[in-house]
Amino acid sequence: MYRGMDSNQEASRNETTLVKLRYPEPAMLSFLENEAEPMAARVETINGNVAWLEMNLPVQYRSLVKIELSHYLLLGEVFCCRKHSGPYCVGVELQHSVSTGDAARIASELRSGRHVTSSAAGHYAPGFAIA
Repeated sequence: MYRGMDSNQEASRNETTLVKLRYPEPAMLSFLENEAEPMAARVETINGNVAWLEMNLPVQYRSLVKIELSHYLLLGEVFCCRKHSGPYCVGVELQHSVSTGDAARIASELRSGRHVTSSAAGHYAPGFAIA
């Protein structure tokens, strides 16, 4: 559910700077609540904890989604979807972000039974991305 955060909640979130992104950035959007096929998207910008995407098809309000970029995975909730003269403009409130390199390393450590190192854990801790 989309709900704004008060200043105390925002201050307690971990922020991750997304490097290596060039806008517009091609992406794939997947739905976390169902098994619908992933959809092609284009990230136009990430501003604060909001990602703005352009898509050819509409996305249901309040959908929980995963956005796969070249170097990052983002998790969030759709709070806006409107049609312009061309594609749909989709707003996603970001809840978590992780670099794909860190995600692969963490998955490998978990599969091997090792404890996730604190430096790796810090990269996938709850937080939102900023540009």
